[in-house]
Amino acid sequence: GDGTGPTVRRFLQDDCGAPDVSEQDLRLIMGGSKAQCVESGLSVSDEEFESAVIGFLKIFGSESCFQQLCESEPQSDGNDGFDPDNPFPFLNQCAEANLNKDSCLVSNTVATFMRMDMDDEMHDDHGDGTGPTVRRFLQDDCGAP
Repeated sequence: GDGTGPTVRRFLQDDCGAPDVSEQDLRLIMGGSKAQCVESGLSVSDEEFESAVIGFLKIFGSESCFQQLCESEPQSDGNDGFDPDNPFPFLNQCAEANLNKDSCLVSNTVATFMRMDMDDEMHDDHGDGTGPTVRRFLQDDCGAP
């Protein structure tokens, strides 16, 4: 009852599939992440950006990794290789995405996805515009806008 389970399940969808994130949507989110890095005085090269896009697409394209994540029982001590509050390291390794978790661009992008997930819980259907965007990312049954 510590609240971690449902967040991960919601992030992973009820049917345990990978989030349906298009490259266009991903680039949009990562563009925002890059801007945050630049504002903080950290430069992000085009090469780093493109490399990270490919890495995230590998992760979101890896149904089997999300399936494994969904089926494994979260362990607070991390014995099974992932933290329910942050499934990213497991997914990065499983999908062989080779994303640098210490990169400002990567960490900001991960934080954005996790935050969108939380926003969906807090503001769902309140008409403030956050819910539908998140639903578009996390559900397969939503078409493109």
